[in-house]
Amino acid sequence: MSAIGISGAGERRIAAVPVGLRVMLAAALAVQIGWHVRQPDPRAEVQALRPAPPAAVLRLAALGDETALAKLLILRLQAHDNQPGVSIPFTGLDYDRVADWLDAIIDLDPRAGYPLLAAARLYGSVSDPARQRVMFELVHRRFLEDPGRRWPWLVHAAVLARHRLGDPTLALRYARALAVHATGPEVPAWVRGMGAVDAEEPETARVSADGPPAGRRRREQPPGRHAVAPSVSRRGTNGSGPTRHLPRFHSRAHGAPIPSRAIHTANT
Repeated sequence: MSAIGISGAGERRIAAVPVGLRVMLAAALAVQIGWHVRQPDPRAEVQALRPAPPAAVLRLAALGDETALAKLLILRLQAHDNQPGVSIPFTGLDYDRVADWLDAIIDLDPRAGYPLLAAARLYGSVSDPARQRVMFELVHRRFLEDPGRRWPWLVHAAVLARHRLGDPTLALRYARALAVHATGPEVPAWVRGMGAVDAEEPETARVSADGPPAGRRRREQPPGRHAVAPSVSRRGTNGSGPTRHLPRFHSRAHGAPIPSRAIHTANT
């Protein structure tokens, strides 16, 4: 064993390695060190969200398991705002591309509710009216395809449109869409009565979109009982000027919006 330069531990001595191989190893180490020395300091760079692939490409990539791919894609989409060394606020995202990705994910798994939940409650909560409208319109458009399953997310969008976006006309549009299309037996009666308008004062568009009032969580009441809320009169900020009737979502029980109760009702 000593003749061939093998130590007792089964390792070769460095002197037994050919000189040419040792020179090559030293040169490779020097190149590696030099390459790292010449590299610039690392900087965090924001990577733009890529466009969503066509539906045919995604179905081919799914290999027959569209549900699994849809779950992976929604996780990837949500992780896009947390990149190495940088955190991107929602206002820095391209919402048109976010909407395209959510559409593609829904097309892969139409029964999944999480993409619309993310649109209504995650991306739709940003303090940017233009971006909110992109998400709300996505929810409204996909709601029309399956009202019996997707009504909770449009309820949430209607409440946010009224109380966060400050657009009662848009909120009333969503409420009427719920009243017209969400008519299945699995839809609570208060949802079917959301589009009720006062016949005497149609301009006030008095609607209720807060969910079932307190004390009525287990038993549904007739649609009209809580569908129409009292009109709300408001004056200008300085207390002067003519009285204006504004559309307002209202709960007779305690007068505060309860957007999460609609979601709770759908999940029970």
